[in-house]
Amino acid sequence: DERVVIGAWPPPRAVADFTQAYLDVMFSYPAVRDVLLWGLSDRYSWIEGFEPRSDGARRRPCPYDDAFVAKPMRAAIAAAIAAAPARS
Repeated sequence: DERVVIGAWPPPRAVADFTQAYLDVMFSYPAVRDVLLWGLSDRYSWIEGFEPRSDGARRRPCPYDDAFVAKPMRAAIAAAIAAAPARS
């Protein structure tokens, strides 16, 4: 988001909390059966080339960082999937 000032991004735990809350709501709908991630690592995120920030700051949209280390978002996704009602 261009409006976010460099260094003022929400901490990774806040992003993870939002991610899990969003997925928890989505999984409450029986028709939701899949999760699709458009990238796993920030290192190869498609959004960098598609919509780079004008200030040159890197976006961090993926569940793994540039070194492929899981960020808190990854655990949040796994927790939401594990807590989702069973689908038939």
